[in-house]
Amino acid sequence: MEELFGIENFNIIQDEENYYFFRALNMSDNRDVEEGITLDEDGKFVRIRTDRERYIENSENGTPKYNAEDEISLEQVHDHIKTHYRKDTNCISLSSDSNVIIDYGRGNYKDRYVMVKIPKKEMGDNVKFAGEYMLEEIEKKVNEYISSLSPNNERDSLILQELDKIEKSQSTEEIKEIVKKTYTGEIDISKSGLKQGIQYRAPVSRFSKYQTLNEEQNLAKNKLVGKLTLLERKDEFSRLLPYASNSKILETVGNAFSSMELIHYGDIPGEVIQEVPSKVMDMFSLIQQIKEDIPNVYELKRELVKYVNSGMRFSIPENSILNREDKVKDNITIEEMYNLTAGRVAYGNASSIIKNVFYLAKSQASARELANMLNQITGNNPQYAEIIDYISKNGYEIEPDVISRQTGKGYQISEAVNLDLKKNERNLVEEIKQLSNEELLEIMQRGGFLDTRGIITKIFIEAQEDEKINIEDYYAEAIIDLYDWKRIGIEEFTIEQRKDLIQKLKESDCVSIYKKLKEAEIPEKDIPKYLINLASKEQLKNILSEENYVELIKQNEQELNQELSIPQIETYLDYYAVNGTELVLRDYQRNAVVKTDDIFENKKFASVVLPTGGGKSFVALTELMEHKDDKMLYLAPSNEILEQMKDYVIEYVHGLQGTLGKKSKEEIIAEVFPNITFETYPGLLAKKGKDVINQEYGFIVLDELHRTGASEWEDRLDNLLENQQENVRVLGITATPTRDADDRNMANETALKLSYTPEEVQKREHIAMDMDLVEAIKLGLV
Repeated sequence: MEELFGIENFNIIQDEENYYFFRALNMSDNRDVEEGITLDEDGKFVRIRTDRERYIENSENGTPKYNAEDEISLEQVHDHIKTHYRKDTNCISLSSDSNVIIDYGRGNYKDRYVMVKIPKKEMGDNVKFAGEYMLEEIEKKVNEYISSLSPNNERDSLILQELDKIEKSQSTEEIKEIVKKTYTGEIDISKSGLKQGIQYRAPVSRFSKYQTLNEEQNLAKNKLVGKLTLLERKDEFSRLLPYASNSKILETVGNAFSSMELIHYGDIPGEVIQEVPSKVMDMFSLIQQIKEDIPNVYELKRELVKYVNSGMRFSIPENSILNREDKVKDNITIEEMYNLTAGRVAYGNASSIIKNVFYLAKSQASARELANMLNQITGNNPQYAEIIDYISKNGYEIEPDVISRQTGKGYQISEAVNLDLKKNERNLVEEIKQLSNEELLEIMQRGGFLDTRGIITKIFIEAQEDEKINIEDYYAEAIIDLYDWKRIGIEEFTIEQRKDLIQKLKESDCVSIYKKLKEAEIPEKDIPKYLINLASKEQLKNILSEENYVELIKQNEQELNQELSIPQIETYLDYYAVNGTELVLRDYQRNAVVKTDDIFENKKFASVVLPTGGGKSFVALTELMEHKDDKMLYLAPSNEILEQMKDYVIEYVHGLQGTLGKKSKEEIIAEVFPNITFETYPGLLAKKGKDVINQEYGFIVLDELHRTGASEWEDRLDNLLENQQENVRVLGITATPTRDADDRNMANETALKLSYTPEEVQKREHIAMDMDLVEAIKLGLV
């Protein structure tokens, strides 16, 4: 493990005796500094504290999981590194890649850093290279299990043969195939319902390639992953950690390598800590971006370490490009972008190109300035001239807005850090390198909105469609791209959802609305909110048809500027509209339908409790549409309720057109639902009720569910339910499931009659929706 994954195999900062790792001071570190907890009287660090110590001070959960005396373990390292860091570990994170550290410090914290000196002879004691350490611990557990296998046992012998094949594999693809073949086997179809001989897909993500590892390292890592995956097929092989899946642990290994993370176990003492100015950190990062084998890089790293350790400081000239605070132009109007791209590049794609042009120009210009300063620090030493020249031409100061640490994404500049560029934007890197300092400065001053030497045009040409984009499509897509959907919980639209939204915006005449909002001087960034609120809210739609629409827009600014919501967007897209009907559900009604459908996946009965006026009948009507091909029975306590339901069928499903004086209500209903029977609970007592009871149905609605417990007809209803097959689905709707007469809850009792256990009823697993009148009034629904 150490031979392949030891820290010496990576691009590190070191001298003859020590390694030097970095930490961006996080918010807790900075708080410690501000409160004087970790500084001495001279303002020097006396220590950096573990999360565990802070956890004890601020915990709301009592005792920390780990004790100060605990030794480092796979469990504790995993807990510390995984996506949401545990706050009670004895670990402190460092990184060997200064580019990673600056991304953290500049992107999330206060752009303040320290360098930690670790004597080489002490490496592996209190400081572990996290990825290597986790692989070692996993290998120990895997090898321990393998040693328990006996070559004399037939089953064990086969496993050992497969393990040997993995060990001798020459590629990751070979390992995947071995694991896939091992997964193929006889399956007990009486338990699983699956056919025999299915070849399970190997967990491919486990065999991913880390960009921080070379081919040999990735293959070695994947051999271990392959062995672990193979052994998991033996029931006796337990999880590596009792509370986390092995896949999650391997994911954490990937996280460790993606950050080039080191774990310092316990407090870091002051004698090994040296604060590093932000711009000196940039110099370290630029040196670690060097990809070519240039002489004297090791020596230059040592020179910079000496400079930091000497405590010397340098000043940045007032007129330096490093002091500029230019911002990317993010208020480009749709008209400007449409004209700039001649309508051939979608607004979102064009905005991305302009943003990246700005940040790459800023990063490259800063790198050139930093290279000059590095040259001054080293006394213009000619032995470093080739390195300084390389940095000037190829270096990029870390700007978090254009950085990715996802393997293989964008353009790689260090072991763990990439420029976050789309495939067609990667040519920007070479194009920006060719620009003069004056041209880079002009791009910065213009916020990236400047086509210097036709760079943007070249990228546009590569990104553009074959034909000019229709202006309505262009504006609709731009409106979508202008809005930050994550703000309301939408990570990303599917292709179909995006198409739906584009179409709806076009139907709303978004181009005209946009131009009127611009007349009203609404900021570009707010236009999506105003526009969709105008288009989707009935009380606001008429504003734009008035002559004084500009004045009305300003008068209604508070409502027009309200944040959008997912239910609002879904309603705007007619996602609450029931297919084949004129019915549009409210969001809570749709939720009731969705939950009912979920229950019906495995159970026969679901109940919906909504107050009078809450739309129970619309939920029932939606379910009737979903079961229209089944034989259906609709039961209610009175003909009045049945007639109202029939009227809803005619109004919302059949449509009123063509119904006047031509056909009876029953004939019209039959056109929509040829397989439905309407009956009252009292009707079950009549002669014809016997026939209804003896029939088998696919779907039954029990309207006014609480009335099913009446002594007159409860036995008849029980007979009806007992006569049904397992595939029947029964929906009970009511404003209150509990009877006034005897305090019986008929939703619970019906669930028990239809195969729910008492425990499931107690957990309310049969309830799809339960809203009382008070809640409905508070929500403004009734």
